[in-house]
Amino acid sequence: SALGMGVSALAQKFLESQALAYPNAAVHFRDAVDFCQRKLWHQLTGALEALVAHPDLQSGDVLIQLYNCFICDVETRLNRLRLAQLLIAVAHHFASGDEMLVFLHEAAEKLAADADAHLLVVAEIGGLQLRGGDLVACKEILEGQKKVLDGAAGWEPIIYAAYYKLASEYYKVSTNPGDFYANALMYLAYTPLDTIPPAERTALAVDLSLAALLGPKIYNFGELLQHPIVQSLRGTLNGWLYDILFVFNSGSIERFDEATRLRAAELASQPALASNAALLREKITILCLMEVVFNRAADDRSIPFSVISQETRLPLNEVEFLLMKALSLGLIKGTIDQVARVARITWVQPRVLDIQQVARLKDRLVEWSSSVQTTMVFLEGQTMEFASQCVVLKGRTGTKKK
Repeated sequence: SALGMGVSALAQKFLESQALAYPNAAVHFRDAVDFCQRKLWHQLTGALEALVAHPDLQSGDVLIQLYNCFICDVETRLNRLRLAQLLIAVAHHFASGDEMLVFLHEAAEKLAADADAHLLVVAEIGGLQLRGGDLVACKEILEGQKKVLDGAAGWEPIIYAAYYKLASEYYKVSTNPGDFYANALMYLAYTPLDTIPPAERTALAVDLSLAALLGPKIYNFGELLQHPIVQSLRGTLNGWLYDILFVFNSGSIERFDEATRLRAAELASQPALASNAALLREKITILCLMEVVFNRAADDRSIPFSVISQETRLPLNEVEFLLMKALSLGLIKGTIDQVARVARITWVQPRVLDIQQVARLKDRLVEWSSSVQTTMVFLEGQTMEFASQCVVLKGRTGTKKK
């Protein structure tokens, strides 16, 4: 047994045969024998992690054999969370989804005493069920995991990452772009970008971009544009998506019309965008309204309907509906004077700004600073005049007393 006197003869023979069969991974197979004999369980875990991630071992069933011939003998000695990751990696090498499910359910039972490890394996089971088309089972797992995660603090980042990844995949399949977008961003917040395979990274960047455009309540694109995963689209075949997002962030109707004309073929290649042209037009129009408000000074936000109509290129009789929509979404606050046909805006939702928007903000701050300086000089003058008048009045009062 590997738990007693070291590596069993059968396990050692298997590891040595694999070292010969896979020379590029030989050092890790031999390390596994050495560390096990010396009972260096932490180092052994590292050697096993190197094996399950080795590119030469990703085809066939060698990792399944590794588990059956060796890992199963030492698994009780290994860190529970790292063992869970090893078992998940091994599970992906079974030929059928049913075999994977059986293996993962057995793993979940073994790891039931460790909350982190158990949650990680169960999240993987949820992903497998989702890919098999069982959305109900996946949703039940998500609800159960959310309750556990919300009930305590201090979970490992990988646990949050697994939960948010599963949630984002569920909402993608459920065609819910808003919830997909929110959960995918949370997944990225807990996941180093270099740990996501390149193909998966590109697919996620495209999906996030589409969700941002189609999400009915997503009107802030600056954070996404600055995220490295979307920045990676620039200069690629999917770079046009970055360009479209940038146009939406600018809130420019003119640039939107130009982009839709120049990128007509690419937009048509995405059925979700092509079938939601009216939604895209509505979103850019609302973003244009927000930009109009943002570009006006805080004391100059009583905006005539005629100005909004001109900037957004909407018919005058549709401006009020636009304002009501923006108010209902919480993007602006204020009142609508239907008689005077004026919108009085008191607040606009903060956004991550691009360079041009920051430059305009700087100009407004300079104007504000100048206005404050002028007011300060005026008040100083008034203060001095008031002080001199007080002195005169005091002198007169003193004279009367005498």
